[in-house]
Amino acid sequence: MHENIICLDPSCFTSLEKLRDTKHFLDEICNDNKFLKVYIPTEINKTINLLPEMKFQKLPLIIEDWIVKDDPDNISTMIQIAKNDYVNIMREILYLHNPKPVDQLVGNIKKTGTNSLHLDDLITKFGESKGKILFEIAAISNEYQARIIAFGEKTASLFSTIGTKILKGISNLKKEIKTKARIRTPLNIMMYFFVPAEPIYKFIEEFQIQGIEGLLLDPKIVTPLGWFLIANS
Repeated sequence: MHENIICLDPSCFTSLEKLRDTKHFLDEICNDNKFLKVYIPTEINKTINLLPEMKFQKLPLIIEDWIVKDDPDNISTMIQIAKNDYVNIMREILYLHNPKPVDQLVGNIKKTGTNSLHLDDLITKFGESKGKILFEIAAISNEYQARIIAFGEKTASLFSTIGTKILKGISNLKKEIKTKARIRTPLNIMMYFFVPAEPIYKFIEEFQIQGIEGLLLDPKIVTPLGWFLIANS
């Protein structure tokens, strides 16, 4: 990966398997980019650093909307053996990749993008905790060209309810990463943006995204609440 900033989506933390796949992904891409910086939405980052008992009390509530109930090892119904594995994998991620909270980068900004996505509007729509998480994901991607690493499309789906548009393309590089990292869950690599600009074209080129030709050619394209571009498979 050419860019140095990624943001882990809440879906990365919803089950033991997805957390393990998150670690596999980070391990794989860090082999190619030693200067990679990993960020996590602030409230989630604070919670994963708690002691296990508090972590398993608070985290399922914070990421509830991203939890897939059918996952046999989802964090809300995890048995003790799975919890122990989850804690050990989390410790490895924290030690090896030293993730930072998003607010260290985006600070206290309250809006981002053309025609502006507003933090207060997301809080009104989704509640304070979820609204802040969604805003931080959008802001770090739009302002700092962070790639968002997700397992599933829940974040994009939530944004679509407020008018954000979703673009999907086939990514050969994503397929290669998924295979090399032995990832079994549905990996998506996303960027949030308002108007097509150089970072988006770099993202398309970097991940060899196909199937969206012609959709980003007009530089005057503006969507009031932005776009999600998903490197899919």
